[in-house]
Amino acid sequence: MQLKNKLWNIIYFNLKRNYKYLIFFGISVLVISLIVSFSVTSSVPKNAKFTIANSEIRMEDSSVLGFQSLSGIYNLILLGPIMICLILLINIFFINKIFTSEIKSGEISFWLSSSLKRSHIYIIKLLTINLVTTLMFLPLFVCVIIFGSFAYDSNNLDKIVFTVLEMFLVLLTFNSLIIFINQLCKENGILFACLVGVIMLLLLIPSFTYNIYKTNPNDWKMFQYNRFFSLELIAPSFLYSNDLISDTIQTDTFKQTIFSLDKPKLNSVLIGVGINLIIWGFSTILGLVIWSKKDFAKL
Repeated sequence: MQLKNKLWNIIYFNLKRNYKYLIFFGISVLVISLIVSFSVTSSVPKNAKFTIANSEIRMEDSSVLGFQSLSGIYNLILLGPIMICLILLINIFFINKIFTSEIKSGEISFWLSSSLKRSHIYIIKLLTINLVTTLMFLPLFVCVIIFGSFAYDSNNLDKIVFTVLEMFLVLLTFNSLIIFINQLCKENGILFACLVGVIMLLLLIPSFTYNIYKTNPNDWKMFQYNRFFSLELIAPSFLYSNDLISDTIQTDTFKQTIFSLDKPKLNSVLIGVGINLIIWGFSTILGLVIWSKKDFAKL
């Protein structure tokens, strides 16, 4: 019981000291989520329905109007590499506050002088970063669920929930990886920034180009193999629409056709979860080993 209280004190201390940053970044994520979601609903033509899956409108003169769906904009921004990188940047800010700054200022000696083991301190700091991720993630989660619930094809909401949970798992995995890199760099900020920058680019470029291919495969076939180097490898449940028609809406002036969403493939999901767990496990263990052997007196 005494150990739990001490561990909780570390979490409480770090959250309380950084609560202003938590509020600021949490509100920022919420505002971005609302702006992105409202951009979809505001682009829908009059009398048409906004949808999760892709849809198109065929006018009386046979002209076709295409407009953004929730799945399209979520794949690119909120549930894709852009938001993942944004939340990871926020996490890096807190990693610097909770890990690096305490070491450089000597504050870490306070926790080391207690009866807590080094491994306990490392794990609880990692859990604190994961808790920060959860707090940043909640506004996004609530936003996409609410907008998905009001979509015409809200029966696809379960696919959004699955994609959101998968994204959360990816964030926790990258937390462990980035904290391990932070320990590996031994508080060398420039080296740490360079390595994290490479990871961000590897996340963004292949994922963005593969998303372009999935949106228009005929014109961008050169990007089809980017899947094996993109976020799709560890988070395969993106919200892609297919050519199957799930519903139609007929009005006096147009006909709206709503397409179906692809179902996540079980083998791809299992592979993605497996890769996440491997990265998470190895990075956590290696980070813990480096932390346990670190000579804080020389830093």
